[in-house]
Amino acid sequence: MSSPAPQGSSPVFRGNSALIAGVVALALALRVARVLQTPNLYSSDPATRALFAEKLSAFGWSEVYASTIWPPVHFWLLSWGQWLGGTDPQLGARAVAVLLGALACWPAFLVAQRSALLIWPESTQSASICATLAGLLVALEPLGLRFSALTYAEVPCTFFVLATCAALLPDARGRPARWWLALPCLALACGLRYEAWLLAPLMLLCSNVTLKERIALTAASVAPASLWFIDRPRYFALNSVTREKMGDIL
Repeated sequence: MSSPAPQGSSPVFRGNSALIAGVVALALALRVARVLQTPNLYSSDPATRALFAEKLSAFGWSEVYASTIWPPVHFWLLSWGQWLGGTDPQLGARAVAVLLGALACWPAFLVAQRSALLIWPESTQSASICATLAGLLVALEPLGLRFSALTYAEVPCTFFVLATCAALLPDARGRPARWWLALPCLALACGLRYEAWLLAPLMLLCSNVTLKERIALTAASVAPASLWFIDRPRYFALNSVTREKMGDIL
């Protein structure tokens, strides 16, 4: 009697890959269309964020970060996007939000699928339906579409928060939680939006990780948030010369 084929090679899991790819492609197309409809960063917050990222290389990280109360990781992401954008740095910065906004459908799909399998272990079809609906919800959600066309930090933060949750759930093949993957995702999420560290208590309730892994997850969430408190004296004591030099940003 021949042994059964592994789950990873079954049509169900190949179908899930096709569903994820389709949902991400739909989300990407919608976000690109939104960018084409709004050619400029018309809101002060995303426009200022783009300016900070653009001046990152000109003034250095120390002076740029000391001039703002925003978390640091978002500026790095935007500056990389601007570098890739070349002659149109604003478009490059927005491309970061478009790409991560579309990719957020992927971990949303995985979180819904893995959560459904915990409830209905034998029903892979029901899990796939729930996962597809979750991915479509992220792809079509109006506020997500609007923010993905601009340079708000909420979009990449959402991606890394969902990726953290997906890594802490056992996958459809029965593999346990991968805390080593959740660790950098949670740290990046907290470096994008400091309030993401409030998710740490929920992560500690995850029964699939050990006490040592829970401590590591807590440290990963608290470390980026501590940067804000450590650097605030420099922000308030910033001398007038630096403020004048960066007046076009402030």
